[in-house]
Amino acid sequence: MNALWNTFTWNKAVWNGEIITKTETPMIQIVLNLANAKPADVETKLNALAKAQEDNPTVAPDLTLKPADLTAPAAAIASAITRKQALLAAVQSADKDIRAAMKAGKQVIRDYGADVLDKTEKDASKINLLALETRDTSAPAAGAAQNQVPVLSLAFGPNPGSLKAYTIRLPGAGSIEYEVNLTPNAAPNWQHLVTVKGTRAVLTGLPPGALVQIRARGIFSSGPGPWSDVIEHRVP
Repeated sequence: MNALWNTFTWNKAVWNGEIITKTETPMIQIVLNLANAKPADVETKLNALAKAQEDNPTVAPDLTLKPADLTAPAAAIASAITRKQALLAAVQSADKDIRAAMKAGKQVIRDYGADVLDKTEKDASKINLLALETRDTSAPAAGAAQNQVPVLSLAFGPNPGSLKAYTIRLPGAGSIEYEVNLTPNAAPNWQHLVTVKGTRAVLTGLPPGALVQIRARGIFSSGPGPWSDVIEHRVP
């Protein structure tokens, strides 16, 4: 036999001077990139696949999954995303409503407590019957600084732009001074309101509807004592 291989490369051979081409199938794989795909990514991919099949119907005419089979789960994902966004918005709105309701509820409790304190003339047995706790304030509250006003309560005043303030008797103090801060959500700017003798005061000249901060301190023969804790209240 005289036929000999003369030369050979990866896809061509020369057989007695005749070039013969070998046909090989390339190793092709489809890259899907689904491992870390988000819902919106999968939705977009499904719609893109459906459109590509519609635009190129002769490329693979016998495909089992048609465009409608691809767009159906895409639509389901889009619908679920929309529902989730609506639920998240509803939760955020509900959280905001809860915070506002809590703030209003706490203020109502403060107003109610101040009203009960006034109407019962600080009778602990009557106050307790109205489901409110009491404590003996004849001595400074635990943690209160010496000569500090230990209790300060506020309630709506008799007229718009006024508040009623209640403290307890502060031994040695000749009077009680009140200050107001009209910017509770910014840098404080405390302003003198009034100095009164006794444990009750009507604070007037306040901006109606505004949220203000009030503090009080006793005035002694040796000078003013420390300021009380700050109380926030809405002005009627």
